[in-house]
Amino acid sequence: MSLPLDDIVNVTVNLPVTTISGRQFNLPLIVGNVTAFNDRIKVYSSTDEMLEDGFLTSDRLYQAAVLLFGQEEKPSKIAVGKIGIVTEPNTAGEDEILLADALELNENAEVGKYIYQSEGAYLISDTQVEGSQLIISDTITRNETITEYLTACRQANDEWYCVNVCSVLTDSEIIAGAQYCESCSPSALFCFTTSEADALTSNPNIFASLKALGLRRCFGQYSTQHLDAVCAIIGWVMGIITKNVSFTLAYKPEVGVNVEADISKTGFNQLNSNNGNVYDQRGTYKIFEQGKMADGSYFDEVIQLDKYQMQIQNAIMDLLTTMPKIAQTEDGMTLLISTINKICNNMFNAGFIAGGVWQGKKILNLETGDSMPDGYLVQAESIDSQSQADREARKAPPIYVSLKLAGAIHYVTIIIDVNR
Repeated sequence: MSLPLDDIVNVTVNLPVTTISGRQFNLPLIVGNVTAFNDRIKVYSSTDEMLEDGFLTSDRLYQAAVLLFGQEEKPSKIAVGKIGIVTEPNTAGEDEILLADALELNENAEVGKYIYQSEGAYLISDTQVEGSQLIISDTITRNETITEYLTACRQANDEWYCVNVCSVLTDSEIIAGAQYCESCSPSALFCFTTSEADALTSNPNIFASLKALGLRRCFGQYSTQHLDAVCAIIGWVMGIITKNVSFTLAYKPEVGVNVEADISKTGFNQLNSNNGNVYDQRGTYKIFEQGKMADGSYFDEVIQLDKYQMQIQNAIMDLLTTMPKIAQTEDGMTLLISTINKICNNMFNAGFIAGGVWQGKKILNLETGDSMPDGYLVQAESIDSQSQADREARKAPPIYVSLKLAGAIHYVTIIIDVNR
């Protein structure tokens, strides 16, 4: 795994809520119990390749892959990761057994070691236990925790962006996975599906818990129709993100997933109030609502900011690695700023930012209420005001990129007045 570019080119995006740097955006990862391959992660271009490796059509991982590849916009590849087995020193024994009795069961028994039978481990010491077919072991095996296998998957492949675990998860495991993705590097989004009825009825529930934690990089869907329904909308996003267009998840189809036909307005409002998402039906329209992260941010803004942040970071890094030198002068700063302007112009052309009035705080020469016709303004502090320590450290003065997001219309009010 390579060292982070952040140490050399550090780009920070300031929003009303905290955002985290991103890197790769069109490779989804699904994780589960795998016997088809030995590596931690394998990348597939089709579900046929998975079948060739020995996956069954009934496997949960395969069915999730069908959703990822089955959307109108879809990724060219997906990654499949495996949950590993951990072997570690055994400390599980709580009951004890006399050495003399243990020796009768196994001649290799020693004080301080453990003797096992199906219902548990027994420390060889001073308590009698009944049973047979006992063995002695200093180690035990267990499945990796969600944090352990996500960490291992990130170390094995730093390209994946969205991750969905194809296994039964407790609420605490969902929270642990979301918290890992909140701070991992390169950054990632944790996605999950739940069918818990309390998501539609009352708090606390998993969506309310994640909202209370303010997790910006966690995305959940309620579905009783598919164990991994969220993979459908993730597949669509992983396809559309490769195009130079702006988008929103709201009202998109989830091919391969049935709608929640019986969801009530009260249930929907409860789910929506906790930033949960659902595939439902309004009239004849089958639509995904609303595309929110756990903290209320919109998925499309999180991923697109990650994308453009990476483009700015890479563009500046390309300059640093290809130019003989960038002088610590106003001309040098102009070169950096003009490079960033090109990325911002791409954001404008894609429809992600748009002209408007800046309603944020004052930033250098940009005042609250100023017009931004192109939707962005790139400024830097003056070279002349730079400290001697920063000059000697060969640092550029801070560069400020102000973006006016184009946003998206999700709700419309129409008033019709009629007079006869």
